[in-house]
Amino acid sequence: MKNISELNTEGLPSSQSLIKGTLIAFVIGVLLLVTTILPAEYAVDPTGLGEKMGLTILSSAEANEAENSDKPSNLLDSALGPVWKSEAVYRTDTTQLTLQPGQGAEIKSKMKPGDNFVFSWKIEGGFVSFDMHGEPPN
Repeated sequence: MKNISELNTEGLPSSQSLIKGTLIAFVIGVLLLVTTILPAEYAVDPTGLGEKMGLTILSSAEANEAENSDKPSNLLDSALGPVWKSEAVYRTDTTQLTLQPGQGAEIKSKMKPGDNFVFSWKIEGGFVSFDMHGEPPN
């Protein structure tokens, strides 16, 4: 076993720089906590910056009521993403499609107004361009 004085310390940070880096990380963490996490999660906004950035809306009473209602309000549509309640039974389908270079395909699904469609795909090799849109029947 080597003596600690024999170790090559060239290129390693000094104790002072490690302490400095730790303090900087701590200060950044506290700033993020005070300016973003507290306003968004707990409606505590000591700096007022959370309200200016629109983060306090995420923890507001209106947001909580909308989250617990049957119909999400427009207020939270973008914040919640694909979250909804439905009386319809969840259904899963799998379709496998092989496309040659330059070839295209259109996949359609009949839906009622207010229905939601969640999908995922896996691409093996190459690049795929896609377009999602809705059309009325006929």
